[in-house]
Amino acid sequence: MEPAEISQQAHSEDTSYEINEEELEVDEVRERNSIVNMDIMSLLNHVLLAKIKKDFKLWDNQSLTKKDFIIIMLHHLPDIQDKLRLVGSLNELFEQIDVNHDENLEWEEFSNHIIEKGMIKKDRTFIDAIKNYYPTEWVDKAKHTNEIEHIFYLPAIRHLLVMESNCSSFKIYDMKNGSFVKEVSGHRGAVIAATHAQSPRRVVTSANDLTINLWDDSTYLLKQRISCPAIPLTLAWSEDCKTLYSSGTDAIIYAWDVVSAREKKSIKMWNPFKPEREDRKEDDLEEIEENEEYDEDRKRRRYRRDEDEEHGHKTVVMALLSIKEMSILVSADLHGKIFLWDIPQNTYRRKLKGQEKGIYSLDWHAESACLFSAGLDREAYVWNPYVEKEIFKLTGHNHSLVGVKCVPITYQVITADISGMFRVWDIRTFTSIQIFNVPTPELNCFDVSFPEKRIITGSKYMYIFKYDEPQDHHLADEGHTICTLYNSLFQNFITVHPKTVKIWSAVTGQLQHVFRDIIKGDICAAAMDSRQRKLYIGDSQGRIRSINVKNGAKIKKFVRHSEEITGLISSEKLLISSSWDKSVKIHDDSKSDNVGVVRYDKIHHRENVNSISLHINEGILASGSDDGVIILTKLASFRQEAIIEANQVEIRTLMFLNPYEYLVTCDADGNIYFWMTQESKLRQHPLLKFENVGMKSETGQPLNSPVKALAYNHANEFFFTGDEHGYLKKYNIKALVDKLSIITLYFKSDEQSHNSTFLTDRIVFSHFSRNDLELFWSVRAHRDGIIHISIVEAPFLIISSSFDCNVHIWDENGIKKGTLILGGDPQWNVNLDIKSKVEEDRENAEKLLKEANAQSYEQLIAIKSRGKDPYSDEDEMIEEEEDEIREFEIAKSKHFPRIQKLLKK
Repeated sequence: MEPAEISQQAHSEDTSYEINEEELEVDEVRERNSIVNMDIMSLLNHVLLAKIKKDFKLWDNQSLTKKDFIIIMLHHLPDIQDKLRLVGSLNELFEQIDVNHDENLEWEEFSNHIIEKGMIKKDRTFIDAIKNYYPTEWVDKAKHTNEIEHIFYLPAIRHLLVMESNCSSFKIYDMKNGSFVKEVSGHRGAVIAATHAQSPRRVVTSANDLTINLWDDSTYLLKQRISCPAIPLTLAWSEDCKTLYSSGTDAIIYAWDVVSAREKKSIKMWNPFKPEREDRKEDDLEEIEENEEYDEDRKRRRYRRDEDEEHGHKTVVMALLSIKEMSILVSADLHGKIFLWDIPQNTYRRKLKGQEKGIYSLDWHAESACLFSAGLDREAYVWNPYVEKEIFKLTGHNHSLVGVKCVPITYQVITADISGMFRVWDIRTFTSIQIFNVPTPELNCFDVSFPEKRIITGSKYMYIFKYDEPQDHHLADEGHTICTLYNSLFQNFITVHPKTVKIWSAVTGQLQHVFRDIIKGDICAAAMDSRQRKLYIGDSQGRIRSINVKNGAKIKKFVRHSEEITGLISSEKLLISSSWDKSVKIHDDSKSDNVGVVRYDKIHHRENVNSISLHINEGILASGSDDGVIILTKLASFRQEAIIEANQVEIRTLMFLNPYEYLVTCDADGNIYFWMTQESKLRQHPLLKFENVGMKSETGQPLNSPVKALAYNHANEFFFTGDEHGYLKKYNIKALVDKLSIITLYFKSDEQSHNSTFLTDRIVFSHFSRNDLELFWSVRAHRDGIIHISIVEAPFLIISSSFDCNVHIWDENGIKKGTLILGGDPQWNVNLDIKSKVEEDRENAEKLLKEANAQSYEQLIAIKSRGKDPYSDEDEMIEEEEDEIREFEIAKSKHFPRIQKLLKK
């Protein structure tokens, strides 16, 4: 297929096209603010990109600063009235691409971002993944004397009409419960088609007795009968025009008024939409007058056949479909011809070419603007109504198709062939999701019901296949939540699960994006960089990679471990990872290469490493393992500071109380230890130890509960723990921290005076007791163990993640403010400070706009052009660069997720 056939609505080469600024707001960042959410990509085309690339070439290494980038883009982009919003969005675009924050943007980075934005595997970002259909144990209580030939589901009344071969009656089923309602008689011939006219509340059926019957849609009493000049094989109802369409053996489309039961059009026995050609009609009549012996009827039939080749069907019409969104009627015949007719104008639109064999079924998917057709071919065809040729074929069947159906308000399309093979497709990627077979020698028909997603099949018997609806609408995910991170840049929560990463609006609590298949194994650990634009993830097989927080695009992969990743920490240009392979690696993330390098990998434990923590100010890394050993490493020199053999019990988690040099560890026995890491004299013994008491035993004795999750708030000296019994506890540790600070000051002054300390270990340890920790509150937050706790500073919120697949948000008093669940929390009461971020974005945009206005584009280019001739052979250069950036137009396609593949054909 030619590109021109696909992108008929693409930008023309004239860059002075009209811009609807309201349409430039991007849904994925709508929750942030209008200063930064303009869709810059929609303003670009390949001609503009070719000119922008030439400007990039004027700079050394084709690398621009942010100021230069904004000046160049403002010059080339269409004139937007809201310059502040445009500059703010350009600033956001620069920051998105400059993920490594080197404050320079290269052409390669810019062009790769554009292409990747369209080439990101779309099915990784879908909120609703398509599941499977499975057979039900439904029993048909109605008797069928003949094979079932036709099935029609009427969604407005949720009734299923079943028609048997050579049967003048039809059966009605209530699909709310699958029960048989009644059998309706009224035709004198076999019933073959049905539809529902909603406004007059009529069920419409047609039969081979040349009649269309109108029934009351609640009682099924016959209200009216329409006599047809030919057998109406197919029916369609237009709700907007209040018109019933029928067609069949005479290749004519009839328009009927269901109120008066009369034909609307005055042109008889021919397509009412066919345009009259007065010149042809006059020529024909003159020829008839000259030759009176010529059969006038034959002459008129020949005239009609000539017209039909261009504007009408030449054979039996088998399918009609009314598309409300486009105000068109689609018709298809046994020669594989598809015509589009404008309603209510009743004019010819276009003919779709490509399918050669007979078509029996049509359906429309509004969200993707795709038309589907199926029939004697083994493939279902996918059409863009604006393009004459098909855009894709759904291949995979070995026999002729029975039909194609789209499941409403989903991205599912169902195809079936005469052998009984069904395929479920994902419209977003045009890939087959499921294949199953119906136990029948030959399938005659099928339909789909909604909102109960069911596939109903008809042959000798009826079978119903039910959709496996997600059972986790009250959960964050089917898998447990490994951690939940708050991204203040985009005002969202990031939940990490074994198979997915999910993005939630912190304003509404609604799910926004789902990133799937971003790493091969099950995700086990995650961390966000300081700029909140990259997410690092590690899996069960030791792999580590970074992804773009905004769209899930893969950025870099790192040297892997041999076992499961247990911890990740991002620190400026370093990434630190721990694993059950008994090692800790320090990776270099300073470069924009696709593969990271290891800076240091000599931190080895005797047993599995379970947890790591970093003291930010001092650059001390602590790692704890199964054998109860803690290793302290200085990152600046990669020198081992100390080995602390705490005890023989497994360390579950550890954490520095930043900015203090105090370390908290929790072991498998439910003990919590506080350590001083600065003074070597005191490192080998904990300053304080206490037991975390969880639930009580059957005898009423308190049981220790191991703590897996820790969090600390320095501003308020709040300390939080989450244990394996699901208890979330808040402590005030100000008294403890004050004592630690006094001892630290003493040791520092003692070192400066070069005097030996008279403080012994016993004296120091005697100053600390369990009373130094004041328990504020304890709540049973989860039904299973708490895995992770994180804190939002303003307003103060605590986020708990658990093995029970729930994520709860709490205020500082232990009152639940909301829960992240797929169905949305109706009690969501999280109030974030968004105004400050909006104001910050506005101030940045105003500053950048002022800087950009201080220097014109012409001045900037003149400075960079000295001694260079970038505009030689301009026509040849533009043509070459248009070819290089052709993929950009593909990336902008909104209706066809895999359209880019078509250009390669």
